[in-house]
Amino acid sequence: MFITFARNTRMVQFFYFTLLQATILITLISGIDGFLGVLQDGVSFSNNKKFVLNAANDFAGQFPRGGEDAFAKTLEYLSPTYKESMDANSDNALLLEKMMATYRILDSEMVRSECSREAQEIVDELWRVIKLMYNGSSLQEAKQARDATQLLNKGKDDKTTGGVANEVYKSILEYLNPRSTASSQVDIEELKRARYVLDSEPLRIHRTNAQSQVVNQLARVVGIYEESKDRISVEDAIKKTWMERENAARGSLLSRNDS
Repeated sequence: MFITFARNTRMVQFFYFTLLQATILITLISGIDGFLGVLQDGVSFSNNKKFVLNAANDFAGQFPRGGEDAFAKTLEYLSPTYKESMDANSDNALLLEKMMATYRILDSEMVRSECSREAQEIVDELWRVIKLMYNGSSLQEAKQARDATQLLNKGKDDKTTGGVANEVYKSILEYLNPRSTASSQVDIEELKRARYVLDSEPLRIHRTNAQSQVVNQLARVVGIYEESKDRISVEDAIKKTWMERENAARGSLLSRNDS
């Protein structure tokens, strides 16, 4: 009887020990999953442009149903090695029309609903590139403008110009995105300092059309805030500037579709 009791006691202890192990394991998995979620939210695709372009190049997820061909074409457009974007003799106007047609398919409610988060970010990145092309930049220039490491063609190793400027430019890509956390935290003095660095003569000489559009958008934010005489916040100035650009681009997308 004593042996039976001891055996039962050991079984109960083993049961609780196993239950404790399982609980710890579940907690660890949940913690890791939550931690990765925080990392994923913190390193937003739309905030880290180089990551988006690389993700487009290496995308291995599921293509959105109803837009498979258009999504495959988007991955080609955003690839750093896309042949047509690297060809100096390519017809940018024709290429832009093709990209717009591709985006219209992917931006439909039906296809959007089939996109994963990663796929959504890639579709959004296509739209950002198209907006830069509306104002005269080539596809290659637009993609470079979305990559914070590509600010200058010259002077990248010069700490007084390229090195500092690339870091400032990287921050500006985040600040100008109204969906980013950074846009709600930046103050006007930081934006003014960034404008001073990015609009200096050495950088102005080497900037591409698309990169200049980003710097001009920054200048517009500062201008709107100063004109308001502190009646609006920096965050609201960023949102207003973004909305102006978005509405103009949407108007072009609709008008060109009707023509």
